[in-house]
Amino acid sequence: MEAHGGVQPPVGGGAWRRPPWSTPSGRRPRYRHLLRTRLGLEALFLSSWSGPLFTGTRASWTLADLRPFAIFFTSIAGLAFAYGIAVILTFRRRGRGLVPAWLGLNVNPGARAWFGLAIILPLMIGGVGALYFETGPSPRSQILFTAFYFAPAVIAAGCVLASHACSYRAIKETIVSGNAPIYLMTHDHFWWWDGVQWASTALVAPPQAVQSPDGNYWWTGRDWCALPTFPWRTSQTARGVSARGALG
Repeated sequence: MEAHGGVQPPVGGGAWRRPPWSTPSGRRPRYRHLLRTRLGLEALFLSSWSGPLFTGTRASWTLADLRPFAIFFTSIAGLAFAYGIAVILTFRRRGRGLVPAWLGLNVNPGARAWFGLAIILPLMIGGVGALYFETGPSPRSQILFTAFYFAPAVIAAGCVLASHACSYRAIKETIVSGNAPIYLMTHDHFWWWDGVQWASTALVAPPQAVQSPDGNYWWTGRDWCALPTFPWRTSQTARGVSARGALG
């Protein structure tokens, strides 16, 4: 088996492991970067809690002292619904689009479409439940009210999980089919062999390595390794790597 640049093609299929859910400390985006995706996160939060939101809005709509709050929450829900529609209409466009990039839900059209449905469907279900169902003396009315009260959160979670599954589909097929490259690593995962010398995983990642959809990890051939820190933290990481090298 011939190695190219420290990379060896695997024999047969590889064992799939889901990338970690956590974000490495060096890969956490700055606050100003989070502002770009804040609209998507807030829209997802509002859609998940649209059952209690619309139920409270309906109860306060007839009260003069609480009506301004009801109008405000209805307007916010309308903006979230418009955002979900925009995501659905633009899900086939290339690039990051309207979906938060660092969540890893924007790598393909299917993942973006499911993220848009995670906003639209819960808002529709929550609105229908608030308009047509309320608690009553009969068990049937109580069951229907409870179902529509909690259904938006369940539907939103299901759509987000489906979006994650679509994001991982191509990567999983590459690894399981045996097309992902294998890299020689040290036991502590601090270094990888590039064919000439050892390279620090804290400073550089193999350019041909398979990366996770959220852009935080790369596949070594056996498990996931964190990608290098963002540029504004590279100097601190470089000092730490130099200290480890001196001690080693």
